[in-house]
Amino acid sequence: MMNEYTMKILEYDKLKENIKQYAISEPAKAMLDILQPSVDLPEIKRWMLETTEARRITDINANIPLTAMEKISEVMGKAGKGYTLTADELTAVKDLLESVRKLKKFMGPMQTVSPIVASYALSMSELPHLHDEIDRCVVNGLINDRATPELSRVRKKIAVTDERIKQKLGSILSSPSYANVIQEAVVTVRNGRYAIPVKREYKKSFAGNVLDLSSSGSTLFIEPATIARLQEDLNVLKMEEEKEVFRILSFLTKMVEADIREISIDVEAFIQYDFIFAKAKYSRSLDCSPAALNEQNKIIIKGGRHPLIGNNAVPLDFAIGDGYRALIITGPNTGGKTVALKTMGLLTLMAQSGLHVPAGEGSELAVFTGILADIGDG
Repeated sequence: MMNEYTMKILEYDKLKENIKQYAISEPAKAMLDILQPSVDLPEIKRWMLETTEARRITDINANIPLTAMEKISEVMGKAGKGYTLTADELTAVKDLLESVRKLKKFMGPMQTVSPIVASYALSMSELPHLHDEIDRCVVNGLINDRATPELSRVRKKIAVTDERIKQKLGSILSSPSYANVIQEAVVTVRNGRYAIPVKREYKKSFAGNVLDLSSSGSTLFIEPATIARLQEDLNVLKMEEEKEVFRILSFLTKMVEADIREISIDVEAFIQYDFIFAKAKYSRSLDCSPAALNEQNKIIIKGGRHPLIGNNAVPLDFAIGDGYRALIITGPNTGGKTVALKTMGLLTLMAQSGLHVPAGEGSELAVFTGILADIGDG
């Protein structure tokens, strides 16, 4: 395990914060949060190869069709636990599957240049039957009228009944006989029912049910008796609509749960891709390259730059371990010696994390089980 004090001095966490800016999803950012340098050379080489292959892809086309997977965590948390998914959550599943289709199509031609990274998409499932059914039933976050014949029938009756109520209300508002009775010629809604504002002193002149009272007490909001029956019919129809919508959501939820294993694999693949491509995009942003690795304590840095200093960094040429095991760095106390040591240390941590390093071709870094903890500010 790496020396925590050393990683703090070398600002390894700050480096990871910079890389996180290139991740899209919160799970991928969380993976970068817990990223640690490895001391296992085969593991490091595998990580480095992933970064290298992903970098090749970004050099060809940086517009990787990844997704932030918003609401997917909610879907995964609810699935199989007796919950019914909402229309928005089902839309998130559909959008995920659409992104799977785009990513698999994108990765197809990349097999020749990045066979390992591109092959990860082969494990992903488009689930067209699920995608298409959600797409048919859910439109703009709402259950489509044509999702089922029953829902279509109920909603048509709701529209007809609602229009009849509005016609009757319009007739009352325009009637000269109610001109002095009505406080204002508008229709309001109280507790889900239509009402007309009536002057309190004319209560007995306006047949209907009092639904509400104004704050001053001078106005009563009355549901006209002529629409009460229609309003009851409308309420019953809306309950039928709600019941049918719930039935559709339950059906779609069961479809999602039937394919939850494949969806879980899709989600994990997206997170892994997001994680890998964040490292590749960071490599591209600093014009980094993969460094050779060894276990012989040999370090060769050619034109190395401190990744946190950026383009203002003075390139560093550094070599040790090939013919000599110690190096003395001298000079005035202006920070150059510390920057040189920190550059060497941070580049080593980067390489052992499977990251490309901002150094020239021919650079080589040793895999250390621990980095010296005596890098100070002298």
